[in-house]
Amino acid sequence: MDDGTHIALGTSENDVQLWNIESKKQIRTMKGHTSRVSCLAWNTHILTSGSRDTSIFHHDVRIAQHHFATLSGHELEVCNVRWNLQGTQLASGSNDNTCLVWDLKNYSQPVLRLTDSCAAVKALDWCPWQDSVLATGGGTAD
Repeated sequence: MDDGTHIALGTSENDVQLWNIESKKQIRTMKGHTSRVSCLAWNTHILTSGSRDTSIFHHDVRIAQHHFATLSGHELEVCNVRWNLQGTQLASGSNDNTCLVWDLKNYSQPVLRLTDSCAAVKALDWCPWQDSVLATGGGTAD
């Protein structure tokens, strides 16, 4: 539903809410995380949520049984999730000072683990003209 008519919100009550912007009404609440939802990213009909509980969930917002995958690899809160432009890879940053890159087709483990950061990885973005380039940043004093 990455079409400009909906907005997703992560809550401190551990939920993801989906709202219709035009009607200003909440459409649904998606449950599953056991701590606050700290970040969200759209990939067409897939909504990815990261949480203080260290997990990343993929939700298919088109269906009732929305939760279809859990990504586990971080040891502390997931601060940011970002899909690449092709929608094939997801980068996740965490308070554990790591950045993980996940493949959409095989999310049992990350395809890349970046551990050289000396602070929390709170900022992530893929290069728009070179799909294999990922920028990361962050820290505890931002």
